[in-house]
Amino acid sequence: MNRFLMFAVVGASLLQVGVGHGAPGPDKPAKDMEFVSKEGKFQVWMPAKPKERAEQAAGIRFVMYLVEEKNGGHVVGYADLPIPANETEMQIQQRLDGARDGAVKNINATLTKSSKITLAKKHPGRELLADLPDKKGLMRARIFLVGKRLYQVMVLGTEDYVNAESSTKFLDSFAVTP
Repeated sequence: MNRFLMFAVVGASLLQVGVGHGAPGPDKPAKDMEFVSKEGKFQVWMPAKPKERAEQAAGIRFVMYLVEEKNGGHVVGYADLPIPANETEMQIQQRLDGARDGAVKNINATLTKSSKITLAKKHPGRELLADLPDKKGLMRARIFLVGKRLYQVMVLGTEDYVNAESSTKFLDSFAVTP
């Protein structure tokens, strides 16, 4: 089964990595951990130590951390966007919709659910669920805009993997740090 982790910001195709290579399994158990990125100014629970990847596209640096497993993967990433200081609430909401739509489009998924959410009761975001192409799994994600920094926290994989307690723990644990 061919699945992809994708970090996409405002509709731009950015980075693809295959899921399922070197995955923890019975002979390589995952080690739970709290992951902190000082540069990214966030913390999140991960099922194992993540790999870091950075890309440059359209003059924007995209950084992501991912854990690949046999049936899916966990990924958290961020990018600092050139957002004008006087952007309106409507423009911010459109930017979040664009990030959501871009993430779904870039993996040829079908959006099945989307809702407005907030992080720490003040940072706007989106929560979404999408079907991966050819019914090969799901993407469950949360996208937040914190100042000019866009965060994406997502799980991709089989339905059981994406809906597992550990995937919910990962999504719920994401927090920005000073």
